[in-house]
Amino acid sequence: MIGGITYSLGPQCQIRNMSSETYHLLAHTICSRYPATPVHCRSDHTVTPNSLPLTHTAIFFEYVVVNGKRYYASRTVGWNTSSLVHVVIPGPFPKDAYGEVLEILQIDQDFRNTGRPLWLARIRWLKPWCGERDRIWDDL
Repeated sequence: MIGGITYSLGPQCQIRNMSSETYHLLAHTICSRYPATPVHCRSDHTVTPNSLPLTHTAIFFEYVVVNGKRYYASRTVGWNTSSLVHVVIPGPFPKDAYGEVLEILQIDQDFRNTGRPLWLARIRWLKPWCGERDRIWDDL
């Protein structure tokens, strides 16, 4: 349970190397989110002396269950059925965001010294259309 929301990861999973795109994006995200524990891709030069090389492997899950609903990782299972999510981003002015879950992964490298793995979802965020459109869409 996180913040009153129940969740669980599906039992079907596989250990494999991350794609280059996911690997580099993950290294950048971890450095942005946890600046006190920088990481770098093994193929890149270290930016700071205390930077740790990020492992290439991760555990990829087929789906996650959040509040009783399954959300599938479209790149893992090969289809995008039940992979669309609606997220409310909290703040002074909460925002609605919509996206497609691409991958659900677990990193076992304990670079933060917490003794726990790090679970992540890679999501392709949808952008609202702000251009011209037929009025028919306004009635939905």
